[in-house]
Amino acid sequence: MVKRIIELFLAVSLLVCCAGCSKQPADTKQNYKITVISEGGMPLSDVSVTVYNGKPKDELVWRAETDSNGIIEFTAPASSDYFAIVDGIPDGYYNKEYYPVESIETIITPEILLEEREDLTGINYDLGDIIHNFTVTDSEGKEYMLSEVLKTKKAVMLNFWYLNCMPCKMEFPYLEEAYQQYSDKIEVIALNPMDGNDSSISEFKKQMEISFPMGACDYAWEGAFELKAYPTSVIIDRYGSIGMIHAGYITETEVFTDIFEYFTSDEYIQSTVRNIDTIIQKEG
Repeated sequence: MVKRIIELFLAVSLLVCCAGCSKQPADTKQNYKITVISEGGMPLSDVSVTVYNGKPKDELVWRAETDSNGIIEFTAPASSDYFAIVDGIPDGYYNKEYYPVESIETIITPEILLEEREDLTGINYDLGDIIHNFTVTDSEGKEYMLSEVLKTKKAVMLNFWYLNCMPCKMEFPYLEEAYQQYSDKIEVIALNPMDGNDSSISEFKKQMEISFPMGACDYAWEGAFELKAYPTSVIIDRYGSIGMIHAGYITETEVFTDIFEYFTSDEYIQSTVRNIDTIIQKEG
């Protein structure tokens, strides 16, 4: 009888133990990773991410700024009720009120917006900025809206110049030759904020045998890009992001074609080029 009682006691104890083993403690810790990245694949650093448990803002779980890879990581009790509020998203991105943290690895991708702005007074663009959705008119009276151009082209180059600029004249033949090779992928628009009108620019274009659009623009464009030299070439990538600002003339067709190839490649990821030497294909 005693032996039977002991056997029953051991059996019940084993069942209780196994049942306990099948359940995880309520305070089980989990490692979480949140990445804030643009739709073009560029990490957004120094962005503040605050994680709460429950809405609206019931319980603060974690707060940190994204690193150079657009990442924050934290350890917290496992939960399916976390959500993140993001602050400090650069201008030009649409930031939602909150983002669900639905898994241990969450990717937050703010949508890029090309906002309209007619007056550029007070604007200062830098590499990586999302440019406004501008419209310019060439010397023939044709309008070019950035958002419309990017529907058919993978990038836009703005080339800032003026009529009496000798380095500009030296550069144009090489830019034209490269444009002839990549006109199906990139649009080049030469803008003159200094001198000239439709008539004089049209005549200049004819004399130089240039096929890409050229026209006058408001002097505010010079301030917006803080132009310190002419010519200056600005690349706007397929996402509306300023990918390159190069001051000074270029007198090699291959340099332009390397730039065009980089920004129009199917493998292109939204990025910034501070030194064109990093994307120029060196011979030998």
